[in-house]
Amino acid sequence: MVYLGLFYAGDYPDANPIQSFSGTKFYLDTKLALRYLGYSLSTKVDAAKELIDGKIKASNGLICLFEHTVQEIESALSLAAEKLRSNNITKMDTELYMFSTISKFTPNDFNLAAKHLRNTLKDSYNIQTQAYDYEEKAEHFKYTAEWNDLFKFIKESHKWKEKTIENDVKSIKAMNIMRSGNYNGEPVGRFSWSIRYNILILTVISGFISQENRPCGLFPAAFASKGSEHGGTVLLAYEP
Repeated sequence: MVYLGLFYAGDYPDANPIQSFSGTKFYLDTKLALRYLGYSLSTKVDAAKELIDGKIKASNGLICLFEHTVQEIESALSLAAEKLRSNNITKMDTELYMFSTISKFTPNDFNLAAKHLRNTLKDSYNIQTQAYDYEEKAEHFKYTAEWNDLFKFIKESHKWKEKTIENDVKSIKAMNIMRSGNYNGEPVGRFSWSIRYNILILTVISGFISQENRPCGLFPAAFASKGSEHGGTVLLAYEP
């Protein structure tokens, strides 16, 4: 497994970054969360568990999901049930279909998984959920006018689903809220990491920032805090 992140160890004041993970929050994206929960091929599930259990949890890191990610997982499971029931598998997520075939997972199984997802996250995996009111928080951070531009830029750069792009932007927005929109001053609190399955998102966001000399502090994928002992916020992508 290859891990790609920007400004990974450079922001850590300690000699050993792994020892600094205690209390650090790692926010998973939908694809990685589905794999970690077991809804994929065994090789991909094992790779996700290697990262999350073997690296993050073993170093006392905290696994988290944004509320919009939880909703997307619920939707993915419910949609899988619908597509299986109607035998419309061409419209079904490939990994979920392969999982259902190998594991004999039925439409009813998927519906039950969606219904009990939040309890499963909390009770079986100890995963925290974090919600944000983006409109209410908008006045508290900078560069709010840039988010629509970012959405359009990503959409024009790659033919990803609009909902996927929207949730990626929401995740970055949420991390911006954590920092009160200020990436140029001293960071506050422990590190927070957003772990994305889509490795290209780093390149796309960097490309957006580089055009027209946008401020590098706009997104956690491109900021480098000043080596503060207080930590910061980083966007991390992984590739199995």
